[in-house]
Amino acid sequence: QQQRRLIRRAVELYQWRGTRKGLRLYLHLYTGLPLDENLSNESDKHISITEPFGNSFILNDAELGNAVLGGGQAYHFVVRLRRKEGQTIHEELIRRIIEEEKPAFCTYELFIETSNN
Repeated sequence: QQQRRLIRRAVELYQWRGTRKGLRLYLHLYTGLPLDENLSNESDKHISITEPFGNSFILNDAELGNAVLGGGQAYHFVVRLRRKEGQTIHEELIRRIIEEEKPAFCTYELFIETSNN
């Protein structure tokens, strides 16, 4: 079933390769997690892809409003998957997908959590 979904959308995946949209689509097709396109807040999505730059600078637990000091690590992003209770997600395969789909110069962090909903 997964292979059929991936093959059916192969042209679209190739078109968006190397982008946030393409990575999210690939992870959606592989894991079955919702795209949550109706949610505007990236951190609320089941497949969240964020860059460490934001509206604030956070040092451990202290937040400094809208300040950016040093800017963080360039070309770095964070992938956060929120799986349903009991759902299995193979981290090694997810990492392989990310490695193949991301631009070569980018680095990333991966977090797999259990969703409350």
